[in-house]
Amino acid sequence: GEVDTVDVYNYNVITRVTQIPTLTHGSRRRNMFPTYSSDGNWLVFVSDRNGINRWELYALRMTGGVADSDSAATVRLTSTSGRITETTQDGTQPPVMEWNPSAATPVLAVLSADDVLYLITMTGSGGVQSPVSGIAGQIRQFVWSSDGQSLAVTNFSEIYQVDLGGTATKIHAAGTGHNLTDMTWSRPNGQWLIYRVERANDSWFELLDVGAGQLDGPVAITKLTAPPDAAYRLRMDIGPVYGGNDEVYVLEWTDSGDGARIAVVDISDVVR
Repeated sequence: GEVDTVDVYNYNVITRVTQIPTLTHGSRRRNMFPTYSSDGNWLVFVSDRNGINRWELYALRMTGGVADSDSAATVRLTSTSGRITETTQDGTQPPVMEWNPSAATPVLAVLSADDVLYLITMTGSGGVQSPVSGIAGQIRQFVWSSDGQSLAVTNFSEIYQVDLGGTATKIHAAGTGHNLTDMTWSRPNGQWLIYRVERANDSWFELLDVGAGQLDGPVAITKLTAPPDAAYRLRMDIGPVYGGNDEVYVLEWTDSGDGARIAVVDISDVVR
């Protein structure tokens, strides 16, 4: 008849000291999916404070690699009626969440269990929750720009650009029967967005101008190949990766049936 408790641990790699900062947070506590803010000042985690499946995001202050373990110091970051994540027969599901890469203004993008996208902006005293509005359909993927100032969001048929205030602007709509996925921003300037297009038995990558001011619309940068094997998505990120000198590495599936291959695209050939 006892209720399971689940705690978050904090391990300092310099001092090699292990902490359990959530140990004093009640007898029915369940704390999961910890993450550190971009500036390292906060330990953020998903918590069911009373063991009744009402999950929200909470935070503890980090000082010198040590988390404040006082339960009274816990800061609640979200108010979603307990829908930041959900519990199923197979266990508690982690929410899809990602910090922007900006230590100056740490912002956590998190997709709740009821498909609402929130931006949690961390401040000196905690965090401010801002729901993102204006995105149609079900959100499938989001990814931060390298400067941490913009979030690209896709529902498979459209791409939106979201600013730090939570305002979404549609920047591209796919053609009929096209699915858009595997988005990646260019680095370090964030002027280009590359994504995969899937259509029936075809797949290719496109380049979208989101700040360079050189292209009027998206440009295909690879030839037609087969769509990705779905099993790969369960095991790894199959989005493009930026290298140096405008080189982009993309994962393609060959029509000949001999599996996946890595192709190199020089986007300077497209935009010069």
